Amino acid sequence: MNFKLWLYREESEFADGTATIYPTINKEKNNQKTQELAAFYRNNGKYPSTISKIESEKQLGRWLNKRRQAYLGRGSGAAKYEGEEQYGISLGLPNDWVKPQFSEEKLQEKNNQKIRQLAVFYKDNGKYPRQFSKIESEKQLGIWLNGKRQAYQGRSAVGKYEGEKEYGISLGLPNDWLELQITNEKLKLQEKNNQKIQEIASFYRDSGKYPSIGSKMESENQLGRWLADKRQIYLGRGKYAKYEGEEEYGISLGLPNDWLKPQIITTKEEHYDKIRKLAAFYRDNGKYPSVRSKIESEKQLKNWLSSKRQAYQGRGAVAKYEGEKEYGISLGLPNDWLRTKWIRTKNSMNQINQPNIVQNDPEISS
Repeated sequence: MNFKLWLYREESEFADGTATIYPTINKEKNNQKTQELAAFYRNNGKYPSTISKIESEKQLGRWLNKRRQAYLGRGSGAAKYEGEEQYGISLGLPNDWVKPQFSEEKLQEKNNQKIRQLAVFYKDNGKYPRQFSKIESEKQLGIWLNGKRQAYQGRSAVGKYEGEKEYGISLGLPNDWLELQITNEKLKLQEKNNQKIQEIASFYRDSGKYPSIGSKMESENQLGRWLADKRQIYLGRGKYAKYEGEEEYGISLGLPNDWLKPQIITTKEEHYDKIRKLAAFYRDNGKYPSVRSKIESEKQLKNWLSSKRQAYQGRGAVAKYEGEKEYGISLGLPNDWLRTKWIRTKNSMNQINQPNIVQNDPEISS
């Protein structure tokens, strides 16, 4: 096809105003779709459905819906083409095939019918229909309701009708049936959050400590992970939300005042004490402590060391102190004791011809 022809556009007058005539290649595709529609109508005596289980019919129904939206001056980029209405009629389609099939009054009546169906569903089930239900009728009603709620937020192409909210209420629907259920969802999430705080408080009261992430008891492990994620929020990280008053709520249940603050070592002396313990461990065992150790003190020392190494990568909550690296070396720790294992392994691989370097690293060789 000639490239100039493909780019060609012109303006043409329609009965309801000007419309852009799009490139010939698009018009040809449009005519092909019109032929498919005419064949479907001829064979079935009806228009294709947008909710058909037959994919080809569903796609054709959606295309027809876009054509009708274009006729109303709406739609997502659907164009009008000169003579397309007459072309469809010439193929055997009804004279109004490209016009929306309902008047405004009929559309409002269909809307009221949906509200009645919704009211019956709510009355029978005590809840709103779900968009992801496996029951097709519930799914379609849920999709419609969501569209209505989106329309009340200034979104969605679903129409708004005067008095429909009051009509739904008169049928037994809640006063907020047309509002997005975000507030209720947030309340549910906050309730779950409070439940977790209650579990933390109960654990702390019974054991005198916070739950451990490394615990062999799955319930304690999961509770410890939740608490760790909550504390990350106070560092501007983490996947959980902050809720107003949650810190005070925990305190009211018997948790310490700083229960939500990251358990960071805050003083230089405490850090240096940890370095001395690490050096003693390294001297006695010839290796770094292991996070998989069954000895709690060794595991805790390894966690601290990992945090220190993360700090030297610009991550983590542990502070860096001037001279601490040299202090560790003076106590007998290797020169690279503050580097992560990955970096030390990488350096060793770069010197593959000197295997003794790898072997001399206690953590890598272990």
